[in-house]
Amino acid sequence: MTFKPKVSKLTVGYLIIVKMGIKERKQREKKAREKLILKAAEEIFFKQGEEKMTMDAVAEKAEISKPTIYAYFKNKDELYVAIALKILKLLHPFIKKNLKKDLNGLEKIKSIIQIIFRFFQKFPKYSNFFLNYSSQKAQALSPANSAIVKDFYLELNAILGLLHQSIKQGKQDQSCSKEVETKKAVLIIDAATLGMLKVVGNKENQKELSERFDTKPDEMLEYYLQFIERALKT
Repeated sequence: MTFKPKVSKLTVGYLIIVKMGIKERKQREKKAREKLILKAAEEIFFKQGEEKMTMDAVAEKAEISKPTIYAYFKNKDELYVAIALKILKLLHPFIKKNLKKDLNGLEKIKSIIQIIFRFFQKFPKYSNFFLNYSSQKAQALSPANSAIVKDFYLELNAILGLLHQSIKQGKQDQSCSKEVETKKAVLIIDAATLGMLKVVGNKENQKELSERFDTKPDEMLEYYLQFIERALKT
C-alpha cells in the first residue's frame, strides 16, 4: 500500500506564492539586465560612435557574456531599434504631458510639432540617433520576427495617432478643412517634421541656415508651422 501524504490547501497556496515570487524575481532580473545592456550600448554609441558599438564592446562594457547579449538582442540592428524604442517611450508621455486639452484640432497639431522639437532640444543626443538610425534599422528587420521592432512600430503609431486624432478633431471643429485626407496628412506631417528636425536640429545645418539663407532655426520652425496651418485649412 502506497502512502500518500496529505497536502493542505495552505501548503498548496504557499507553493503557488513561492513560484509566483520566483517568476517575478526572474522577470525583474531580466529587465534589469536588458537595461544594463541598453545603457552600455548607449554609452558606447554616444561617446565613441557607431563603429565602436559592436556586440563585443557592449558585452565588455555591460560585463555580460556575448551569448547573453544575443539572448536579449538577435543582432546589432535590433539593439539600435531598442534604443530608438526607448526614445519613443520617453517622447510619447512627454507629448501627452505638455499637450493642452483646451485647443482646437489645428492648434493641437501645431502644438504636437512644437513639443517634439522641444523634446529633441532637451535631449540633443537622441536627435541625431533617432533621425539617422531608428527608421533605417527598423526597416531592416521584420516585426513578425522581432518583438522589439513590433513594439517600436506600436509606439510610433501611438504617437502618430495623436496627430490622427487632432486632424479628425480639426475637421469636426472646422479648424481643418473637411477635404483633408487624414491618413495622408499624418504621413506628410511625420515626414516633413523629421526633415525639419534634421534642418534646424543639426549645428552644421544651423550655420548654413544663417550664412546661406539668412534665417534662424526658430524662424524656420515658425514658418513651417504656418505652412502646415495653411495646408490643413485650405
